[in-house]
Amino acid sequence: MRIIVTNGFCVLGAEIRRADLTIADGRIAAVGDAVGIPDVTVDAAGGFVAPGFIDIHVHGGGGRDFMEASVEAFVAASEYHLRHGATSQVPTAVSAPLADLVRFLDAYQAAEASGKLAARLVGAHLEGPYLSMKKAGAHDPAFLKDPDPAEYVLLVERYPFLRRMTAAPELPGAFALGDYLHAHGVNASIGHSDASATTVFAAAAHGFTSVTHLYNAMSAVGERDGRKQGGVAEAALLDDRLYAEVIADLRHVPEELLRLAYRNKGKERLILVSDCLSPAGMETGRYRLGSQSAGIDVDVREAAFVAGTGRLAGSIAAADTLLRNMMSIGVPLADAVWMLTKAPAELLGIDDTVGTLAPGMAGDAVVFDASGTITHVIAKGRVIR
Repeated sequence: MRIIVTNGFCVLGAEIRRADLTIADGRIAAVGDAVGIPDVTVDAAGGFVAPGFIDIHVHGGGGRDFMEASVEAFVAASEYHLRHGATSQVPTAVSAPLADLVRFLDAYQAAEASGKLAARLVGAHLEGPYLSMKKAGAHDPAFLKDPDPAEYVLLVERYPFLRRMTAAPELPGAFALGDYLHAHGVNASIGHSDASATTVFAAAAHGFTSVTHLYNAMSAVGERDGRKQGGVAEAALLDDRLYAEVIADLRHVPEELLRLAYRNKGKERLILVSDCLSPAGMETGRYRLGSQSAGIDVDVREAAFVAGTGRLAGSIAAADTLLRNMMSIGVPLADAVWMLTKAPAELLGIDDTVGTLAPGMAGDAVVFDASGTITHVIAKGRVIR
């Protein structure tokens, strides 16, 4: 299959220029003049052609949660986000008993083997259960605990596609966890944490390389031990060793804090994530976050809230909304695309495959107009829409 995208402006890192994109046999063959006779021609109609978006923190969408732990749920949730531009995704689990996490990871494996996935899964993410009780957020405190080497070693060894784990670095044994994950190529991310900035700086020397959903479920400046100290948020903004993922839905993080993050981290270290829940794209009502046996209910109105409260849960904004939101607050289009493509690819160490429009890279691309509205999606060398 040869696809040629014509009449568009390709987003090539920091540069945007008019060029045709040729995809052949599932990979990018050329950026510039079209090469060969196309089986399919996609007219970008003067819009922008970007690498496929990469969502490294997503729980579900289209009414399905990845922790339902079935091939059908993986297919449905991933296809919802694929239509919104996320050609590469990292399905994410919330804190739960080990048996539920194993079912989630087994379902990931089964979905990959099924041949039914149109989207590209680039690893699994365990958000917990090694999180702070003080910053539990939408995680059930009943399942939070200190890092257990017998447990996390088992998971990493059994599931080589386990790509990310979010943990609170102030917990006993967290530095050893960070060291172990880093040594095994797993992104250790600081999140749901009440740590001081000093602890965060130390964690960055023990394998932690990112921060999960900046500003949300984390400590900030305040009194500690009788003196004013920074928290996770301030440390994340200051420490160049750390990537920071941010939910750019303008609900979890307001405009001024998004601008602060962009100014401090830059496009190279700021990653846009959806943190989407199953009700993304659905009507108002009550939905499930996590597994049926160990999850919680969320109410969806103008946003998703922990059931019966006004406390935000994850978001209902997919990747294309994140792009439009960043553009709406004055972030240059090329930088907004970078934070959805190259930055997450570099964090996960998959930038030799996805995240850039260049010959030899995966045949994934998103076409959108000047408003950020997606017109076409190409994934795995196939036109999805």
